[in-house]
Amino acid sequence: MVKQTSPFVISDNDITILVGNGACDLKQLSNSPKGKVIAVDGGLRHVLKAGLSPNAVIGDMDSAELSDLQAAGRNVDIYKSDDQDTTDFEKALLALEAPLCLAYGFLGLRIDHMLACLSVLARFTDRHKVILVGADDLVYVTKGPFSMHLASEARLSLWPITPVKFAASSGLVWPVDGLTLTPDGQVATSNQMKEDWLSVTPDKKSEGVYAICCAPKFLPQMIMAAAKA
Repeated sequence: MVKQTSPFVISDNDITILVGNGACDLKQLSNSPKGKVIAVDGGLRHVLKAGLSPNAVIGDMDSAELSDLQAAGRNVDIYKSDDQDTTDFEKALLALEAPLCLAYGFLGLRIDHMLACLSVLARFTDRHKVILVGADDLVYVTKGPFSMHLASEARLSLWPITPVKFAASSGLVWPVDGLTLTPDGQVATSNQMKEDWLSVTPDKKSEGVYAICCAPKFLPQMIMAAAKA
């Protein structure tokens, strides 16, 4: 095992799988798309239990078990950073260059950790495309226009991480055209698809960041949409 400290960069031209230490559906993880697997600190335990082989472990190593590190093997790089001003999730994103990341083990278990992830993603929208994958939800944080295939009557939530004004929308039972959504004001958490194509377009003057949430069965469609966004 090779120990390093930041700065470091792990490059990949394909999907990268990040695995955190939160709630994680192991069957869902084991069936994840093929790609380089990066364990985020204690998320290594999920990687091993899912039968996957990690390419690297990143974090401050306060939750990764020594036995898991040993089980991962000598060829797995360990990137350790003691910076306590960044979360392990942020450390991983700072280390990566990838067109798209699927992040398992970051939804559920602890709400403070989930909120921290959303905060990090709000600051990384220009650098990374990350889909949070959970047993019950997919979450994609972005800004600017977004569109994807869904199914009629599927649930769809738009959550403003910062204030965002929408100029237009289509496919929704309750359109958000002309609405300004804010975390401490109007939100769109319980919307629904009226058709099978979602399209939302923020006002050109709006730099707001928002989260799109839907059921995990739509992961292939969200991967395609995020790749094009």
